[in-house]
Amino acid sequence: MSGSNRKRFDVELENGTLLAGDYLPSRRATSQVLAVERAERARLDVHADGATKTVDNNLGVAVRELILRDLDGNFLAWGGEIEPGARAELIASKADPALGRRIELMLRSTLPLSGFGATDPLEVLPPGSYLAWLANGPFRDDCGIETTELGGSHVVLGILPIESEEGR
Repeated sequence: MSGSNRKRFDVELENGTLLAGDYLPSRRATSQVLAVERAERARLDVHADGATKTVDNNLGVAVRELILRDLDGNFLAWGGEIEPGARAELIASKADPALGRRIELMLRSTLPLSGFGATDPLEVLPPGSYLAWLANGPFRDDCGIETTELGGSHVVLGILPIESEEGR
């Protein structure tokens, strides 16, 4: 957006609720991006049993696609949907242009946040992490403003616990 059309909204919750910035126009579609960095109980739990890696979906929403890069740099993926509370066995995936396009597709939906650009998409996902494309947002915070989501893209970059064997 150009500088004159750009809107910024700030919410401070330390001493009650303080809303600052531009106003939200009523009865008009408004784009919203919320970036939150915090510890969260809702998560994907990855388990390693020998060469087999499984994931438990404890996010509370369906996962549409999952790409994981273990601590050794190997890619694993699950291309189907993983329902909330379900478990899926990850499949080894070649680090090829097709996988790069899948990563790029997920990142393009969050471009303003990801910093993704001309870089090789396979190098954007660091070892010991995963990208999950979700059916809807499990971490949504409306910031005290009544909203109705008409559409959106929800992509989570998760970090595997380094001290465990799940990432290997």
